[in-house]
Amino acid sequence: MRALISGTGIVVLRRRSLRPAATLCFAVFLASLPSPASAEVVIALDANAIIGLRPSNDHTTGFSVDPRIGYQFELAGGLKLTPEVMGSFARFGKPDRISLAPPDHTAFRALGGVRLAFGRLFEPGIYAHGGLGRRDLGDRNELGAAFDAGLSLDYTGIRHITLGIQAGYNAIALDGLFDWIGLGIHAGLIFW
Repeated sequence: MRALISGTGIVVLRRRSLRPAATLCFAVFLASLPSPASAEVVIALDANAIIGLRPSNDHTTGFSVDPRIGYQFELAGGLKLTPEVMGSFARFGKPDRISLAPPDHTAFRALGGVRLAFGRLFEPGIYAHGGLGRRDLGDRNELGAAFDAGLSLDYTGIRHITLGIQAGYNAIALDGLFDWIGLGIHAGLIFW
């Protein structure tokens, strides 16, 4: 038997009284773990229009293409957890044009992270990734920590295919923060 002193008096805790609560918590935890039948491989591709957020950089608009692969687990209550890895290629151009000409610059990122979604036909979700990024300015390259976070909405009415939209904040930490907003679409294949 242990005694715990609180502001109003002494509360007596018995070890036997904690055992059922601990057992119940452990059972709920085990029930929320995915079974092998509910884990699926997801391969997807994101395409975004991007808008730079720093006014000192005149290369403010562009596009990005982000392939990703993950392993989706269906948890209790229709919650879906997807740990994933992602590559990212972004091309920035001057506001009046987007081209592959030398004045434009690029950003590459290698990221790992997670997506969390819920629902059946329409799945709202959130995502976050972290990793390494590189910005190529033509005459010099910069390397730094990279991250992103955002919201998504997927349509899952077609068997083994997801289609959706997303909006996210993306950044590479260089001498200063090199960041942008991405608005786009994505499509994915689900294998089991």
